[in-house]
Amino acid sequence: MVAPHLVGDTMTYSLRMRIASLLPSATEISCALGRQADLVARSHECDFPAAVVGLPVLTRSTVDVAGRTPAQIDADVSAHLAEGGSTYAIDEPLLRELAPDLILTQALCDICAVSAGEVHRAVHALELGSRVLTLTPLSLEAVFESIEEVGEAVERADVARALTDSLRTRVAAARAARPAVESRPRVLALEWTDPPFVGGHWVPEQIEAAGGIDVLGTPGRASFRTSWEAIAEARPEIVIVLPCGYDLDDVVAQVEALSIREPSWRALPAVQAGNVWAVEASAWFSRPGPRVVEGIEALGPILRAASGEVVDPPGTRRLRLPAAPVG
Repeated sequence: MVAPHLVGDTMTYSLRMRIASLLPSATEISCALGRQADLVARSHECDFPAAVVGLPVLTRSTVDVAGRTPAQIDADVSAHLAEGGSTYAIDEPLLRELAPDLILTQALCDICAVSAGEVHRAVHALELGSRVLTLTPLSLEAVFESIEEVGEAVERADVARALTDSLRTRVAAARAARPAVESRPRVLALEWTDPPFVGGHWVPEQIEAAGGIDVLGTPGRASFRTSWEAIAEARPEIVIVLPCGYDLDDVVAQVEALSIREPSWRALPAVQAGNVWAVEASAWFSRPGPRVVEGIEALGPILRAASGEVVDPPGTRRLRLPAAPVG
């Protein structure tokens, strides 16, 4: 069906589906399913694949994080939400102009991306008639199911099923390569450094599939705030530092600052042994898309490093930090 839409003062007609993705993982999924050319807009955080960066941007953050420390960002976001505010805003005039057929969004985390409620409100207020597909994957399998759900919505169901079959096969291969249970290291996934947050949802499953035992995270449970006392009691042998929204150099700087200010951190078995790893969270852990399997595959050699294997997977950095004296 030929669908007319107004762009500026010009009425144009198109046979293609017009997709607006307000979620980085949904953008990655759309592109993986061969719908990159049908994307008409993205969120301000969508940056993969690189070709999408030139698309019109429909969202912005309402919390200024530039130059702020993790503790300051946490305080600012918490105060904003406590006042009933949203951490993101939609460019409604641009949304009206683009008039997408399909809008991809999420209801998993109001801090991570614009909320489904905000999207539905905007679509209703603008009388767009766009279909809104809300993704809410809580587990690794649910991530694969959300890929299939997008496949159905963008008329690429067969492509989506082939992709998820391949992803499931790779996860099964990773699980088959794990050491015996008694040899698996105790792992902490640190999703935020100040205050400390434990990685949640699919991250504990990624650790399990790669051959580790998550000492604090629970599969399917959202990331949660913890204490340094609880972390010390968990005695992780490996720490994976994966704060959302930071590149590798920023993560390293955060961990170095943590080593200066937090004595209990320096006393952790992982820090004492030099088994602290900074990783690219946005690529492998924070975004529930196809690359979560790459995260599992990157974790495998990291976890084996605890037994002496020397590795340095791309997108990771091993940090040998000053440790607290023992005894």
